[in-house]
Amino acid sequence: MLTLLTTFLLGKTVNTIPQFYNALLDHWQLLIIFKITSNALLLLLTIIYDNILPALRSIVTTAIWVLYSMMSVRVKRTFVN
Repeated sequence: MLTLLTTFLLGKTVNTIPQFYNALLDHWQLLIIFKITSNALLLLLTIIYDNILPALRSIVTTAIWVLYSMMSVRVKRTFVN
């Protein structure tokens, strides 16, 4: 595919070939930068995930117990004013 496009551009004009290769190199550079930054962010995300998981677990547990305490008939009968 790249060979066909290069041949087409060579047959068309000589001026478009440097523009094509510059655009191709820019695309590759952006792709490499994106891969490096995404890998770094994923590494940070796993570190943050390991630290946040216990806090998230306790928040969910607290939410379940608060909802149970608010809606349970047994709790309401026990803690009547």
